[in-house]
Amino acid sequence: MVDKKMRKQPKSGEIGFDDLYAIINTSKDFHWILDENSIVRFVNATVDLGFDPDEVVDTPFIEHLHPEDLKSAQNFLEELRANHTPSLRCNWRIRSKNEGWVAVEAWGAPLPQTSNMSGSVLHMTDISLRTQNTTHSNLAVQARNLLEIANFLPDVFWITELKTNTVQYISPGYERVWGKSCASLYEDPGSFLYSIHRDDISRVIQARKNRLQHESYEVEFRIIRPDGEIRHIWAHGHTQVNCDTNKADRFIGVATDITERKQNELNLRLFRKQIDGASDIMILLNAATLDIININDRGLSTLGYTVEEILNTPFNSITASNRDALLLKLNNRDMGAPSIRYEEELVCRDGSTFPVEINVNIVSTDLEYLYASIRDISDKKRLADSMHSTVYALASALETRDSYTSGHQQRVCLLAVAIAELLGLSPEVIQGLELAATVHDIGKIAAPSQILSKPGRLLPPEFELIKLHAQTGYEILSKVDFPWPIAKIVQQHHERCDGSGYPLGLCKDEILIEARIIAVADVIEAMTSHRPYRPALGINAALDEIKRGRGKIYDETVVDTALSLHSLNKLIPLITC
Repeated sequence: MVDKKMRKQPKSGEIGFDDLYAIINTSKDFHWILDENSIVRFVNATVDLGFDPDEVVDTPFIEHLHPEDLKSAQNFLEELRANHTPSLRCNWRIRSKNEGWVAVEAWGAPLPQTSNMSGSVLHMTDISLRTQNTTHSNLAVQARNLLEIANFLPDVFWITELKTNTVQYISPGYERVWGKSCASLYEDPGSFLYSIHRDDISRVIQARKNRLQHESYEVEFRIIRPDGEIRHIWAHGHTQVNCDTNKADRFIGVATDITERKQNELNLRLFRKQIDGASDIMILLNAATLDIININDRGLSTLGYTVEEILNTPFNSITASNRDALLLKLNNRDMGAPSIRYEEELVCRDGSTFPVEINVNIVSTDLEYLYASIRDISDKKRLADSMHSTVYALASALETRDSYTSGHQQRVCLLAVAIAELLGLSPEVIQGLELAATVHDIGKIAAPSQILSKPGRLLPPEFELIKLHAQTGYEILSKVDFPWPIAKIVQQHHERCDGSGYPLGLCKDEILIEARIIAVADVIEAMTSHRPYRPALGINAALDEIKRGRGKIYDETVVDTALSLHSLNKLIPLITC
């Protein structure tokens, strides 16, 4: 307490110490003085905490604070002592003898230098009522927000009296899902059962009985809307205990329209039945790990695995190539392309292999998957091998008749394939081009051998006979059922972009790209090789020729690609092999 002997008498017109003391003691706020060690040295007499002033004075201030507020208060007092800040404000909870803790808003300031001690003065206002009002207000806002959310969500929320099933609340989702007004359910709670499909009513009634014995329940059933539409519903909920009686008296539930999910499940079952019955192998892969996460029955029977053996195993365990090879193919696919296609060998459980064509599609959902469709191409490979053998036999038969052009078709083939690859043509197109180039002069087999090997220039009638080889080649090859337009490619390899070629006089866009490539490759190889009637003219003469005819006689893109091959030092090795 402050020593009365140290009071100074006030001057005339000033408020005296007793007056200030009276004002402080009649204040409803808490006014405390702390010394430099945070010991309470003064409290006003009317402080409403249930303690006598003598119970508070000479005690550490921190003993009166809520444990969670100690650090905040210590920082607050240190700030006052260190910086002599005129005024600071903070919120704490201080101990009350009767009510536990009282929330206060505190202001603090250092004692003036004229005071007889160092320390701080604290003024604290009881804000418990304000806090309670704020809490009640926040709860009301939260209740409104929850109601708005319940009204907005597509699910149906309801509260019923547990024993009588009287509806106390139903959300607007009922009108959207059931197609009936909420008012109709309030008026007649039994109308809920009227909507349920007759085959599901007993299950719903049993679930209602069970909820009296258990704290929660869930049930799935169908409803029939007034318009006749059938919807699938999944309902679940739990009982709510009355705080006054300590007994469950209400039921809070949620009903979700799962019609779309049920339809998706049906679609998935039908899809599964389709892929299990497919003749191709279907595999679903984890896009990140390339592990197998699903496979159809065809895949299991073909590879000889059980489901347990193959699931979660790496895809490369059943293919001849490794994981990095597939990742490289995926990364190098055309920009934005959703799939890649390539040929590979599949490895069975017993170690045997067979050729397949793999088509990998990227499927993006919430996670990314790879869907591989795998087709056995053993028969296709055998047919392709047979076709290759037939084509090479025809090429060999021609070269036995014309020794001067021996190797010409093979060199044209190598050059044409190199041009096509640099152009970026697909592997399928290049495969057909390779076969066509290998037999592009097959029609010369019908020409007299003395004309083919004549050492001098051909006479006009002789040249006309030679020109027939393009059409003759078409007639020979058109009798073979190739999967590529090989006969037409051979027929068009002497056509020219300006229409001056033979036998059809086609112009640029009318000529197959494979024929335009062979036309350029044929000229380069012919001019750089020896002929019965002249020595080789050399690579420079051949390049000058295709430059001269670029865009007129020869396709400009094909010419540019051939020139690029030469600049890359890849052209000469192809025509000198």
